[in-house]
Amino acid sequence: MAECARPRCRIEGEPRAAEPPAVLCRVCVARLRRDLDCMGALGNWLAAHVAAGGRRGAREYVSGSQEPGLPVRPEVLSALLPGAPGPVQDPYGDQCGPPSFPGTLASWAQLVAGERQVHPPGSADLRELGSWLAGHLDWSITRPWAGDYAGELDTLRHTAYGIEPWGLHVQPKVGPCPGCDRRSLIRVAGERYIECSELLGGCAALWTEAEYHRRVAALVTTGGGDLQ
Repeated sequence: MAECARPRCRIEGEPRAAEPPAVLCRVCVARLRRDLDCMGALGNWLAAHVAAGGRRGAREYVSGSQEPGLPVRPEVLSALLPGAPGPVQDPYGDQCGPPSFPGTLASWAQLVAGERQVHPPGSADLRELGSWLAGHLDWSITRPWAGDYAGELDTLRHTAYGIEPWGLHVQPKVGPCPGCDRRSLIRVAGERYIECSELLGGCAALWTEAEYHRRVAALVTTGGGDLQ
């Protein structure tokens, strides 16, 4: 059986199997769907924290100087602004900062549109781009580039949480994971999916609120497990 095409997709050190016709495993498909779903919310959060100072609200100063620094967070602007068209030229290796969220999504939309011979979205809005790409997800996960696609979207989500101007809130959920039966379920504030956290020894599977509540209701009804 073919392995999942997403780089470094592992469970307990072993590669997960793809689920044909997709070239990704079930977990990576769910995570890609989640990443597309949350792009609009991530963009809104970042846009609300463009001003310098982050959670402290104080403007930082240039090191060794009384001159105030930029009134904005350049890493947030880098993430929010459209990327330059075409490959980035960096002959001196000094270009840094997070990738452009709209630029990354737009490049994947162009690829999908070109291969499917449809019109790409004309907007740079993250919610619209994510929604458009999600509408083509069942086809996209069958393409040979789906592993890179899933990896780049995962990078965007983790980049946003790395910038973290709003403070990341993780809520633990009661009950075992429906997939691996481990007590490692969490939900990141603002996201619709519940995750079985690998950091807590879980299987990385994702569950919707409805799936989670059906699981809890079944445990309560049958007395088949401890929710604590």
